Amino acid sequence: MEAAGAPREGEAARSPARGSRSHSGRLLLRMPEALHAELARAAARSGMSLNAYINDLLSQTVGGRAAPRRTGRSSERRRPVERLLVLNAIVLVVVGALAIALLVDALR
Repeated sequence: MEAAGAPREGEAARSPARGSRSHSGRLLLRMPEALHAELARAAARSGMSLNAYINDLLSQTVGGRAAPRRTGRSSERRRPVERLLVLNAIVLVVVGALAIALLVDALR
């Protein structure tokens, strides 16, 4: 499937004249289907979108660090997990305090 405006085989890629425009942040990249599928599975395992996963990989390769992430699905998935962990900690503290209170009362 070819994107609109994408250069066809044998055509030179159109690029802006030097200094006339900054990079848009968009990149059309063709890759083997098997690699695409493997990257998609790895992104899913990481709980990230494919785009965010590839951005992180490229940032680590080029700059040795992860790219700053925009808020998106990956952070939305983490929020409920973080909330559940905090709720779990609160429940454990309450149950622990109740157990200590019952133990003290039983020892009287």
